[in-house]
Amino acid sequence: MFDLIYHFPEQLEEAFSLSFQLIKKRKDFLDKINNINKIIITGMGGSGIAGDIVFSLSYPFLKHPLIVIKDYQLPSFSNKNSLYFIISYSGETEETIFNYKELKKKNLPLIVITSNGSLKELSKKNGDLLFLLPENYPPRQALAYLTIPILLTLSYLKIIPDFKKDIEKTILYLKKIRKKLNEKAKGIIKIIENKIPYIIVDSYSYLPIAYRWKNQFNENTKILAFYNYLPEQNHNEINALPFLEAFKNNLFVFILKNPNSYKRNLLRIIFLLKILKEKKIANLLIKPFNKNNFLNIFSLIMLGDFISYHWALKREIDPLKIEVIDKLKNFLNKF
Repeated sequence: MFDLIYHFPEQLEEAFSLSFQLIKKRKDFLDKINNINKIIITGMGGSGIAGDIVFSLSYPFLKHPLIVIKDYQLPSFSNKNSLYFIISYSGETEETIFNYKELKKKNLPLIVITSNGSLKELSKKNGDLLFLLPENYPPRQALAYLTIPILLTLSYLKIIPDFKKDIEKTILYLKKIRKKLNEKAKGIIKIIENKIPYIIVDSYSYLPIAYRWKNQFNENTKILAFYNYLPEQNHNEINALPFLEAFKNNLFVFILKNPNSYKRNLLRIIFLLKILKEKKIANLLIKPFNKNNFLNIFSLIMLGDFISYHWALKREIDPLKIEVIDKLKNFLNKF
C-alpha cells in the first residue's frame, strides 16, 4: 500500500500517456459526439470517486453540468445529449454493469473505463470507447488511471480547458514533495490517536477531497469518518459543536483550505476555529500546499492517503484488506 501511494505521480504519468494515445487512436469515436449538454459519470466506491475528483478539478471551468451517479438507477434526463462515462476498475461492479446495460438499451455511445471483467467484454462487443487500465490495483489506489481518461476526453471535446500542462506540472510537483507529505502524515498520526475524523473543506468544489479522505479512512484505516463543506456546515453541523461534552474527546477536526477560498468562507474558518478552541476539540488546519488548484488537490489526496496508511499501521490493521466488502459481495452473489 505504501508503494502504491508513494508512486502515485508515476501512475499519473503512465495514465496520461495511455489515455493520450487512446484518444488520438479513437478520434473517430469522439468526433461524432456533439450537442452535449450534460456529463454523466457512473461508478461506485474507489472507481466512482474518479468522477468526484474530476468535478473538483474542473468545477470553475465546466460548461455543462457534471453528475456522478452511484446507484442502480439513472435519472430520467439521461438521453442522447448526455456524455456518459462508465467506470468500474474491476469490471464486475454490479450497479455499474446494470447502468451500462440500461444505457445500451437506448443505443447510446458510452465511454468505458475498466481493467477487466464483464464490463470489458461488453464494451469490446458493443464498440464503445474503452480505456483499458493496468490490472491488479485496489480500485481506490488506481485513482490516476480512472481520473486522467475523463479529464483528457473532456479537454479533447473542449468541455473543459486543456489540462495537459497542469497534469505534467502536477506529476513533477508530487515527485518533489511526496517525502514531505509522508512525513507530515506521520506527524499527524502522533496527535490524532484513535479519534473519529471530521473533515471540513472551505468550498463546495473541494467537497470531493473531503469525501476521498473519508473513504480512505473507511477502507484503509477501518474507522468511521464524517465530512462537510463551508458554508453549508455553518448552517447545520456547527450548531452541534458546543454540545459535544459526552464525546468531544473522541473527535478530531481537519479543516482543508482551498488556495482560492472565497473571502467570506475565510471568516467562517476563523469563527469555527474559535469554537473548537473554546470547547477544546482537537483540530488541525491544513493550509494550501500550492496556489495552483491542480497541484493542491492532488497534494491533499496524497496526504490523506498517507495518513490513512500510517494510521492503519498504528491500529495494527492491514490497509489493503476490505474483508467486510468482500463478504457483502459474496452474499449478494447468492441472489
